[in-house]
Amino acid sequence: MPSATPAGETARLVGWSLRGGAIVLPAVAGVVGLAAPASIVGGGAAWLVFLTAAVAGWGHVVARAARAEGDLGLRLAWGTAGLLAVAGVLLALGVLDRLALGGVIGFGFVAYAWRQWTCAEPAARAIGRDLARLCGDPLAALVWIALASLVLVNVLGAVANQRANPYDDDVCYTPFVRRLLDAGDLIEPFSFRRLSAFGGQTVLSALAGVRGTLANIYLVDHGLCQLITIALTVGLLRARGIDRLIGTLVVLVIALMPDGSINTASYWSGAALFLALYRTVAEAASHSPRRLALAGLVAAAVCTLRQNYLPVAIGFIALVLVLRVRRPIVPALRADRRLWLGALVGGLVGLAAYLVASWRSNETFLYPFQLGTFNPHIHLSPTVWTGWQELRFLVSVVLDPDPVRVVVPLLPLLLVCRDRRPGRPLLALVLAAAAGFLLMCHAFSLADARNLWRYAFGYAVALTVVIVVEASASPGVDDDPGPPTAPALGRFWVVACLLAQLVLTGKSTARKYRVIGDSVVSASRGGAGEARAVAAAYRQLQAAVPAGATLVVMLDEPAYLDYARNRIINLDTPGHASYRPGMPAFRGAEAVAAYFRAHGLRYLAFVRTEQSRYFYRRAFWVQRILIDVEIWRIVGAYMVDTIDNFAELAERYPTIFDRDGMVVIDLAAPREVGR
Repeated sequence: MPSATPAGETARLVGWSLRGGAIVLPAVAGVVGLAAPASIVGGGAAWLVFLTAAVAGWGHVVARAARAEGDLGLRLAWGTAGLLAVAGVLLALGVLDRLALGGVIGFGFVAYAWRQWTCAEPAARAIGRDLARLCGDPLAALVWIALASLVLVNVLGAVANQRANPYDDDVCYTPFVRRLLDAGDLIEPFSFRRLSAFGGQTVLSALAGVRGTLANIYLVDHGLCQLITIALTVGLLRARGIDRLIGTLVVLVIALMPDGSINTASYWSGAALFLALYRTVAEAASHSPRRLALAGLVAAAVCTLRQNYLPVAIGFIALVLVLRVRRPIVPALRADRRLWLGALVGGLVGLAAYLVASWRSNETFLYPFQLGTFNPHIHLSPTVWTGWQELRFLVSVVLDPDPVRVVVPLLPLLLVCRDRRPGRPLLALVLAAAAGFLLMCHAFSLADARNLWRYAFGYAVALTVVIVVEASASPGVDDDPGPPTAPALGRFWVVACLLAQLVLTGKSTARKYRVIGDSVVSASRGGAGEARAVAAAYRQLQAAVPAGATLVVMLDEPAYLDYARNRIINLDTPGHASYRPGMPAFRGAEAVAAYFRAHGLRYLAFVRTEQSRYFYRRAFWVQRILIDVEIWRIVGAYMVDTIDNFAELAERYPTIFDRDGMVVIDLAAPREVGR
């Protein structure tokens, strides 16, 4: 055999070096992230690089299993869905602790490394070709450099952001992550917020906490998932051949989107997975059972993030299948039965374990239709409410979309866009989103209308991107109907809407970047001293309770507790969820003590109202009872009653810890004489 030429040997050596570099660099980043948990910015950014590689590895596994091809954005989204499905099984078994979740991440990285080592061409070469093409077009290169810089600033802000919401994150969402990492489960029967969330978002948040800190609370949702959303959008733009102006505006709108989130609940994770769900269905050359199973898996992943995403995700898949049906109906349904079965199997693979975990926690997997441990005496709809009032409420919500200001003005484009593809995915997404939005408004009619759009952010962003791109795409040929397109006037409307979005959100966007700057400066300075002092106080509180004992808590920051040492029952919103027949309310302190004892709950820890940092201040809730909307009046009544009851119990029973406003009492000990 002739020997290889020096040039050939050099090319192979360069190829293996590029493959090795693509593996070693994220591996080193992972080591840096693990080795420096106190480093919020540097360590967090390094861990984000490693997580991105691990999720891409999971995407490779899912794509191979489904025999599907996809660009980087789709593989990352599919990887997220696959990771959530596997993690859900471990969650249902109650073993998804830090070690197990680390194993899930590690498996993803091994799959990533295998793909990099065995792929036909090193990824670095493909990236190099793209960069070379950009160098040949200086204007395009300048535009993409500017967009990439904006995205990197957003990601840096996500890494550095530590603005936990004391109303939500401090009392429940961050403690959920701590419980998961310490104990491996999310069994929270007294948690109102656990009732309305399957746990997928907590699993995603815990991916950042595996490295040993809960400081990077937005790293995955606002960091990794925003990157996935951008990658999915760019992939869709390329697939549809969108012109440079509209493509640039779409990416710019996403990059400059104001931060409308108020906590660490699903935000960009919903946008990424909804967009991936649409692309998984719409870009398939033909609908096969494997493709529909993959779509079902992604839809299930969406459902695990927010319970109000269920009707949109499931409705989209169902409508695609229904709209495929042609006359005669019976033979058409018979021909598509394997597609229906594939979607069902994929959905069950991704969601069934989370349903089991929810049942273990709150005895329900479909709240509010099945209440579980929720207090049945609390009304879920306004006390006095007419159809006219609900219509006015709905209109007020629809007319104030925030922060996706142009999602409603873009909808008229559907009147001139005819989707001729099998299943009509664009129409299916619009109808499913509309139905889900109406149901959400009906279910949240007790809430403030100004805040409802944040619950719809995921599918609102996906719908905006899809309408803009599909309406601007090049028309298909006769044998390939292609995407729905709009006439020239419609494209002018697309550009006008995108520019209007940038103008209307200008002040909010500027405020977002001021916050990012403050977050980076604050994270760089640290603040570990204060955190260590708070952690020490919580350790002393917990040390007063015997190891292994159950501890009921109503504290400002229960994430500082060790959920492996004690079984912790967190009263994030007292009175709204509890063991049957329900935690007594408005019946006095002794009834509460008897209820806890009857369920083997001996130790109670709470923060005195005068020293609570935010959520358990009595005066605050009295004010809300008097002036706020009905939902907060109800919450306030139960909150004030619980605060008063716990204060009275501290006077009646022995206190085994009382420091800095935090108290632990022993409800099984004899009542103190004279009290």
